[in-house]
Amino acid sequence: MSVKQRLKEYLKSIKLSERAFGCTIGVSSGYVSGMRQSIQPDKIESIAKHFPNLNTGWLLTGQGEMLNDNLNEDQIIDKKVIEIKSDPKDAEIIELQRQMIKDKVKIIELQEEKINALEKSQRGDVESVKGVVKKEAQG
Repeated sequence: MSVKQRLKEYLKSIKLSERAFGCTIGVSSGYVSGMRQSIQPDKIESIAKHFPNLNTGWLLTGQGEMLNDNLNEDQIIDKKVIEIKSDPKDAEIIELQRQMIKDKVKIIELQEEKINALEKSQRGDVESVKGVVKKEAQG
C-alpha cells in the first residue's frame, strides 16, 4: 500500500474529505489526489501538528498501527488548544468571537427586559379593561 493509499484510508476512518484535509494542513484541495511517491518533510510536520493521533511512521512506511496509542482524546484536545492560542491570528479571531457572544448575550438580556415590561403592561391593560367592563355591567 502506498503513502497516498494509507493517507486516504486514514481520512476515510476519520470521515474527513481530501479537500478539508488539504485546507487543514495548508495545501491545495487536490493535494492528496496529486500525490506521487511520498510526502515532503514540511507536509509531514504539518500533518503531525494538525492530526496528532495519526502515526506518521505508519503513514510513511506502513509499519505499526495507523493511530498513535500514546495520545488520549484529552491530550489531543489540549494540543489543539495550545496550537490555537499560540497563533496570534487565531487568538485575535477567538477574542472577537468572545466579544460578539458577550454583545449578543447583552442584546438578549435587553430583549427579555422589554418582553417582561410589555407583559406587565399587557396584564395591567387587561385588568383595566376588566374593570371598565365590570362597571358597565353594573351600571
